[in-house]
Amino acid sequence: MQKRTLGNSHLEVSAIGLGCMGMSYSYGPPADKQAMISLIRSAVERDVTFFDTAEVYGPLVNEELVGEALSPFRGKVVIATKFGFKPATDGEARWSQLDSRPEHIKPRGSLSRTDGKDDRSLSEQ
Repeated sequence: MQKRTLGNSHLEVSAIGLGCMGMSYSYGPPADKQAMISLIRSAVERDVTFFDTAEVYGPLVNEELVGEALSPFRGKVVIATKFGFKPATDGEARWSQLDSRPEHIKPRGSLSRTDGKDDRSLSEQ
């Protein structure tokens, strides 16, 4: 697997990453959790080291899924998660709008859901 340096960071990632949104959100009913954990771990076994998730997927449950699946590989993979979504208050939509004000951004929540304990986690908007 070819590797790339991610932007100006020190993070080296696989040239091919795995977007995880559809594993628990958006494309019909959520897939079987254990099957998705197996899929993510199979990707690591094939040298994929870059995984993308977001707090808005699920909401929140996709970060938890990715964190659980990748917990045995801490320090060997990079998890990118997106933030800045405001939960809906109308009871209809899961998220109502973007909200990137500093008081709304809670990276520790994403880190705890993805089990991020090292410097190989990336938050993006």
